[in-house]
Amino acid sequence: MKFVDEIKQRFASAVHIRCENDVNAKIEQLVAGGPDKLQIISDFDRTISTSQYNNKQTMSSFSVFEACDSLSEDYKKKALTLLQKYRPIEDNTQMTVAQKLPFIEEWWQQSELLLKGLCFQYEDIKKSIEKADLHLRDGSTEAFNKLFCKKIPIIVLSAGIGDVVELILMHENLLTENVTVVSNFLKMSKDSNGLSKIEGFKGEKLIHVFNKNEHTYIETHQNDTILSGRSNVILLGDSLGDANMDGGIPYDTVLRIGFLNADLVIAYILYNINYLNKYSFLT
Repeated sequence: MKFVDEIKQRFASAVHIRCENDVNAKIEQLVAGGPDKLQIISDFDRTISTSQYNNKQTMSSFSVFEACDSLSEDYKKKALTLLQKYRPIEDNTQMTVAQKLPFIEEWWQQSELLLKGLCFQYEDIKKSIEKADLHLRDGSTEAFNKLFCKKIPIIVLSAGIGDVVELILMHENLLTENVTVVSNFLKMSKDSNGLSKIEGFKGEKLIHVFNKNEHTYIETHQNDTILSGRSNVILLGDSLGDANMDGGIPYDTVLRIGFLNADLVIAYILYNINYLNKYSFLT
């Protein structure tokens, strides 16, 4: 088991591998297929970015948006109330996905209603990113650059606000031509004062943690050929929902790597490789 042995030797106790023979076979197939058959499907928050920095919890892409100076305090207060109500449900390990789903859908519907009619300076997102306590995992830049050089597509599936995720990647010089963000993008107009007015989200379907998968990409990029022939997948996530971001599409090989930031036994069994380091990328 050459590849598994190399991983264990390099990352030691930070990596837990389930079914080592199966994982080694998957990696052999990925290597045999080469870069022309490979694609990356990745979550953003707590996967590409860290969950902690200097032992403190870091901001999510959504919280970066909520930190914009020109957003009203009333909006920020109500958004925090929604977070405090619904996040414990999302993280509840005693509930099934089916039990959580109506609450998560309700959370996003309420979030969109709260955003509608909100006016702010769109440029404040960039300013918020510059001062945000949000950090990408060590090694993520190097990984993105290697994938760019090999022309391997990266599909970033985020249940956050797509505008923010794209601007963060742009700020880090990682929004290259092989990177596509699939997320909830703001639909906006201009008010009489020249401020950006949020009309809601673009698209008919809100993307949340339990429905984000590559079908959403296919539906919104029907004329794209970027994934043509890309039958091998490396999937990167940190939660229960992330483990199924391939959407059940019958790819030849899917290697699931979990960046588990909490003691999620249920999530652990869904990933082939579990990486327990909260600060670095698996490179």
